[in-house]
Amino acid sequence: MDNSSGHKLIGDNRSMLEKGLAVDKSIKFKENPFELLVKDIHSNEMLKLATFEMPAVGETKAVMFYLYCSGDHAQNGAFFFKKFAEQGIHVFSMDRRGYGQSEGLRGEVNKEFIFPDYWKFIDAALEYAKLPKETPKFLWCMSLGGLIGSNLLH
Repeated sequence: MDNSSGHKLIGDNRSMLEKGLAVDKSIKFKENPFELLVKDIHSNEMLKLATFEMPAVGETKAVMFYLYCSGDHAQNGAFFFKKFAEQGIHVFSMDRRGYGQSEGLRGEVNKEFIFPDYWKFIDAALEYAKLPKETPKFLWCMSLGGLIGSNLLH
């Protein structure tokens, strides 16, 4: 039996493609494990950026920072990073200014603050985690997050 997209249906009337993309939305990052405040470039008031954590299960082998794409927010990727945490990778993410649960002008992306915000976030996450300095660190970036991440590494 085929659905309207022409994909073969299996069992519960979802295509194999749809089943493969099914996610468990009950899996969430731990919200705001540490506070992250930044100065708004428009008003000079302090803005709270939402931070997220998925601690490693067992011994921490590495730390990963998730930088998501435009128009998204960190919690949307939590289900994916559970598998990394189960393998000993401590995962952190944050909602950029104006995205998800963070304060700020909705959807604003500005190089004047985006790179300093991420460096402040990474430094704060590493301080919070209290891991040995030699713990491997990785960026997992998607789309706009990849552009930001590649500029952070430049």
